[in-house]
Amino acid sequence: ISHGCMGVAARGCGIVGLEPVRVAEILKDRTSWQRNCRQSTRLYSINTGSNATLTTLAPARDFCTLRYTNLLEDGSYVICEGSLNSTHGVPIAPQMQSFVRAEMLPSGYLVRPCEQSGSIIIIVDHMDLESWT
Repeated sequence: ISHGCMGVAARGCGIVGLEPVRVAEILKDRTSWQRNCRQSTRLYSINTGSNATLTTLAPARDFCTLRYTNLLEDGSYVICEGSLNSTHGVPIAPQMQSFVRAEMLPSGYLVRPCEQSGSIIIIVDHMDLESWT
């Protein structure tokens, strides 16, 4: 879906037979479901439901991101993620040796309860895989 923007973007929607809380927990563990994710390390947590994470992908890229998870009144989960850099005023991880620090542009998931059972997941991934540093 990358039309006239930097980087590459993708979106998707699907239904799974898991409750939203379980889907949100799985999405937080990127190495368990994204086959080209070599490692994902939580650097620190903030009491607002945010985590700074260092993620290393197989195509020699790493990202230092901030992920925010919020539970809505209707039982939906919103998970937002984007790259951190030194201008955000928070500590960031050093770049992994032999990897290029890429940028995760605003990305995330909406996990809504499905009327029957399970969840509807809407995904938007947007990243620039060129060197960011």
